[in-house]
This record gives sequence, structure tokens and C-alpha cells, in this order.
Amino acid sequence: MVLDDIRNFPPDKKAILIIRHAERYTIDEIENVHLPLLTEKGKRDSFQFGRDLSKIGEVRLFHSPVMRCQETAVEISRGLNESGNEAAVAGHALELGGPFIAGDWKDIAAEIKRHGYREFVRMWFDGKVSEKTIMPLGRSAILTTEFFLRQYNDSDTFIINVTHDWNLMILREHYFGLRHEDLGLPDFLDGMIFYVTGRKAMLMYHGEERAVT
Repeated sequence: MVLDDIRNFPPDKKAILIIRHAERYTIDEIENVHLPLLTEKGKRDSFQFGRDLSKIGEVRLFHSPVMRCQETAVEISRGLNESGNEAAVAGHALELGGPFIAGDWKDIAAEIKRHGYREFVRMWFDGKVSEKTIMPLGRSAILTTEFFLRQYNDSDTFIINVTHDWNLMILREHYFGLRHEDLGLPDFLDGMIFYVTGRKAMLMYHGEERAVT
């Protein structure tokens, strides 16, 4: 879990934590994927996650434009502040939503219904979906890590980005070679760490490290 990575990370080193939002209500219609909010358990888990992060000093939290990510960020910040940190929700970032979606979400939703959720993601990652619909895996991953690098260079604080399963799956597969067919979907409140060492930007996922630049 990402909490173990944080606990083993040098406490004085600047970093960005990228996590999936907490537990949400079921998505009944894929066209309305953005609507489900956090469950009460999801809110409690987010708050506890913030408390469990312990002393990391000043923290800024960003989230995708989807409300459940904002709810997660708010509850994490509450937990952080209760455990003695200085945490604030800075707002949403479009890059934490679906910047890799090039076409109409309704077209993607139709493909997901036709093939299945995980099967659609495999088609996408294998380059079998039109680039007019969604960016290829490699370009999506680079777009994401370039955003992290801008955040890293523009801030002196620890950053937490609350995002979605797809955003993490892109990074897992492109940089770590880890397929969702083998691992399953990212767990709620799990994720990875972005940091810079020397001239290299790095990702850490469950103790494994990869250079991304």
C-alpha cells in the first residue's frame, strides 16, 4: 500500500502523492460515471488516511473535477490537520480528471458497454481505440508525469493529488509494466509517489521505483 511507501520515504524530501479517491457508491450507468459520491465509509477512510500520514508538515491537496475526489481531499486534509500538519485543499486540476479523453465521453461509454470495462481499457492500452477517442497509453502517461513535474517545480510543499483508477492504471502499465488483468483495479486510497532525485523524475509504486524522465 502507498502508506507503507510514505512511511519509508525520507521525511525531509519533497514529493507528490498520487492516490485514487476513497470508496464511492456504485456507478449504475457508465454515462454518469462522474456522479457517484463517497460512501460514509469512504469519508471515514479518507479522514483516517490523513491521520495515518503522521507528520509531513505543510501539505497542499489537489483533486480531479469530480466531486468524490474533492470529498476525499477535504476529508484527508481534516485528518492531516488533526494529526498536527498544515493541510489545505488547493482546488481541482483538470489533469487529474480525464485529460487523455480526446473525443466524446458518450462514445467511450458506448464502447465500454459493448466490450466491458476492463476489456475496453485493454483495447485502449494496446492501441486498438482511435486516437480521436482517447490518447494512446504512452502519450497519456507522459502527459500525466509532465503535470506532476510542473507541480513539483512550482511548490515547496508536500502535494497530494486525488484522482481515479484510470490515471493510476496508465502509470502502472506504462512505467512498471503492470497489467490490470494481473493486479486488478487500483484499490481505493492506494497510489504512488512522484519525486525527483538528481536530474531524474521518479515514480515509486509498492516499493518499486522507475525513472519517468
